Amino acid sequence: MPPKNWTDTFIYSPESIPIGIHPSIIKGFLASEDQTKIVPCLEEKRVHPNLHIVKITPDHKTKTGKTHPLASIHSKKGHEERGIFAHSAIATGTILGEYVGEINMKHPSTEQKKYCWMAQINKVIFHIDAESVANEMVFVNDYRNIREAPNCLGKWVTHRGFYHFVYETTQDIDAGDEVLVNYGEIWEIFMEQQKKTPPKGE
Repeated sequence: MPPKNWTDTFIYSPESIPIGIHPSIIKGFLASEDQTKIVPCLEEKRVHPNLHIVKITPDHKTKTGKTHPLASIHSKKGHEERGIFAHSAIATGTILGEYVGEINMKHPSTEQKKYCWMAQINKVIFHIDAESVANEMVFVNDYRNIREAPNCLGKWVTHRGFYHFVYETTQDIDAGDEVLVNYGEIWEIFMEQQKKTPPKGE
């Protein structure tokens, strides 16, 4: 069941979906020697319970008092930008949940996608495309113009012998903090595109 403040822009899924190849082949590539580690949020197919989705409204301020960089994005009603915030403290080194999407090994199209990770294991690059299928982690925003550095990162971890691409905290997160990652160059491309996009109708 989708969480509060979800949007029908995405199909909600608690776990990633292999695309274009049989799931057993994906598992073969993603198999790890560590067969014992169990990650609670992956075991329960959920994100960390201290997280929730918040709509970024035009008057939304960051903790420094500045207007949130996504507050000026022109979106039609019901499709507002969103962020992931902590309603209770979360410690450094905590796995927040899987970045859910459609996993494949094909080279992506030349179109720049906003919601996609390219992550490598053993010289094999996997594309985790969350443009259609996603979970709460799709709303983790870039840190720039919000804080000096990100407070989480994307990484592979093992759970029951298989790799999963997750977000993990790199520092303590206080109640009320937004969870933020470094998008890299894609953030700058996206923001430039938004400056050229005219307001949409309601």
